[in-house]
Amino acid sequence: MRLTRIAPGVLLAYLALGASLAQATEQILYKSVLPDGTVSYSDKPIPGTRAEPLAVEPHPANPKAAQAAEISAVKRREQMLRDFDARAARAAELDQHIPVAASVAEQAREQARRGAAVQEGDRQGRRLTSEYFRRQQLLQTAQAQAEVRLNALVQQRAALQP
Repeated sequence: MRLTRIAPGVLLAYLALGASLAQATEQILYKSVLPDGTVSYSDKPIPGTRAEPLAVEPHPANPKAAQAAEISAVKRREQMLRDFDARAARAAELDQHIPVAASVAEQAREQARRGAAVQEGDRQGRRLTSEYFRRQQLLQTAQAQAEVRLNALVQQRAALQP
């Protein structure tokens, strides 16, 4: 008979313990940035610093849910590593192409500068021939295309920076 009286008390104790554990898993941590730029994590904000509250993600009580969450985290990590490797490979590729594109753009600028000079056969009397203007147009187009290519490569490389 006495056991039935204790059982509700024990049950209440277990419920209280479970509630306190549930609250403990839903803890708030603080990310504090110290004046020297270092970052500190603690359960209380550090006075005199810029503190940002962070909610700690509660872990599932269900083992299957925990295992599924772990598998999901592993897959996300693997995908992030693949993405990182792909970005690093693309950055290395761009690092090789940018100097070549810069050289091509510089050569196109130099050819356009040299091509602006009037050469033999570019005049008919005092007038410049259509061949001269066509050559100017081709050189300017080649220069613009080289500059666009270089700028596109530089922008792609800058986009890969973290």
